[in-house]
Amino acid sequence: DPSSWNYDSDRRLAGVFVNFERGSFENLRFTSTTGAALSWIRWRPDRQFGFFENGVFYKQYFSLYSNVEADLLPDAQNPDRKKATLSRSYLTLRLQPHKAISFDINENYFRNIPTFDSRLIGTGLVDKFLFQGLSGGFRLELPYHFSVFANAGRSSRTGDQRPALNYLGGASVSDILHSGLRGEYRYSRFDGSFGKGNYQTLSVSRVLGEGFRFEVQGGQQDLASKLTSQSRARFVNGSIDWYLAKNYFLGIGLTVYKGQAQSYNQYFFNFGYRFDNRKKRNE
Repeated sequence: DPSSWNYDSDRRLAGVFVNFERGSFENLRFTSTTGAALSWIRWRPDRQFGFFENGVFYKQYFSLYSNVEADLLPDAQNPDRKKATLSRSYLTLRLQPHKAISFDINENYFRNIPTFDSRLIGTGLVDKFLFQGLSGGFRLELPYHFSVFANAGRSSRTGDQRPALNYLGGASVSDILHSGLRGEYRYSRFDGSFGKGNYQTLSVSRVLGEGFRFEVQGGQQDLASKLTSQSRARFVNGSIDWYLAKNYFLGIGLTVYKGQAQSYNQYFFNFGYRFDNRKKRNE
């Protein structure tokens, strides 16, 4: 696919990075990584970029992580000169003041830096875009193995008529009536330039010992969009994972999907052998 990457057999890539880390996992910890790389085709520079990763962590109460990448690109006003341009940024902050509750905030900034043939831009096959978004959420653990969670976000891309809004909320129970069954319900709602709708699922799973697990999930998706005739779909998924003895495992599953544009049944079966479970030989 030349619109996503230039698969030239003469491409070369070289780089270097350095990492510093101090502290301990039981207390305050700091880590920092800085690097730079250069790629070239037939010994002509193709892309030059640097990246920076930093993180600060304090036990389970606080964590801050940042990932930034910048490319050296020609200046639009002076093509003979190059300047550093931010191409990617990811920042996440997580707070857990108590083991029962946690909060998180995430920020994304992503600018696509094309490495394909620039002549393809005029064909409409490629899209140099800027994507950025902000989201946040929480998770609350309640008595009787019950928990609730929610997340909301806003994102936009170059060319969109309006930003996209997304919301997800749900609840889970890890031990229903002391049966060992785990149930979870999720509801998400989205509203963007491509369409709007909601998605909801209900799942039940159970783990028996260390060798058997099953899960059943059912849900429904509603979508209103000019890009597709599919407005509503319902589905059911079921799967079983079974570890036989020490080395063998078996998996069986079924998916039933019913909608206006797509309607199908899908089955799968797998059988395997785990080499890492063999007994160690006596030295």
